Amino acid sequence: MTPNWTTDRPTQPGEYWLSLPPKQRTNQQSAIPVVCHPSSGILRVYYDGITGEWLNAVMSSALDGALWAPRETPADPFEEPQP
Repeated sequence: MTPNWTTDRPTQPGEYWLSLPPKQRTNQQSAIPVVCHPSSGILRVYYDGITGEWLNAVMSSALDGALWAPRETPADPFEEPQP
């Protein structure tokens, strides 16, 4: 399933994909799994269980141009289809 990318920063808590513009990437990953907790105008971004450096992401230019997509849990590949 292809993620539904948007430039809108998350407004609901949850798991998201974050894709920074190529010039802003510090590694070669095109999509980074993150957990977001928006609260009181601040978007807290967590990566690998560590607080991200963009604590004030709503106002931060560090995330300008980034794309976001909700992460969805895939279906169980071993689950048998129901008739």
